[in-house]
Amino acid sequence: MTATAVERQRLPRRTYTVAEAAALIGVSERGLRNQIASGTFPVRPLRGLGRRTVLPRAEIDSYLRGTHPAQQSP
Repeated sequence: MTATAVERQRLPRRTYTVAEAAALIGVSERGLRNQIASGTFPVRPLRGLGRRTVLPRAEIDSYLRGTHPAQQSP
């Protein structure tokens, strides 16, 4: 195993793929991709990572807890 592979095993991931986030939220992957594309999903994806769309883990986790800023009343 290379040093990079060992480091990857120890470091927690900071992102979810769209498929992982959709499964956690309870919607289809296509439905979540449509919401992201239309701008109706409150968590903004991270760009600049090639063709993959990934979502910040901290924001998805706060969305699931109901503490995401987009879920708060003014």
